[in-house]
Amino acid sequence: MTEYLTEHPLGRGPVPRQRVHAAVDRTLEVCAGYEPGDPSATGIRNHLALALTRCGRWEEALRQFELIGTDVRELPWAYVDGENEVRGFADERENTRVQVAKAVPFFSRLPPRGLAPCGSCGSCASCTSCASCAGRPAGVPRRPP
Repeated sequence: MTEYLTEHPLGRGPVPRQRVHAAVDRTLEVCAGYEPGDPSATGIRNHLALALTRCGRWEEALRQFELIGTDVRELPWAYVDGENEVRGFADERENTRVQVAKAVPFFSRLPPRGLAPCGSCGSCASCTSCASCAGRPAGVPRRPP
């Protein structure tokens, strides 16, 4: 799969795009059966991370890079950088991080991430029920705790 995707950008080779995505999806299913850090899955996760980047599936690729950690294998990264597979891995991982970050709207609020005491009313940081929390109306000063 990774050899094909390095030779033929997605959608420009003889294999239909749907078939490539189906193969990647199946590989994701297989890898899901392994525990994080399982060395027997590291080789396939290296290939899967590269295949996901070539398919533009950045968030899924980032998850595979996290699961790989520092266990970089020669293949498939030698296809990316023939002189230094670690540099090929690091470059792809960095590009993946950039692509994921680019998908976050710059001027929008992040969704609430659960409860985190704000120190003022004892509710959560995304509370809109009091003027002391992050959801207070513009121009209303924060009340001291």
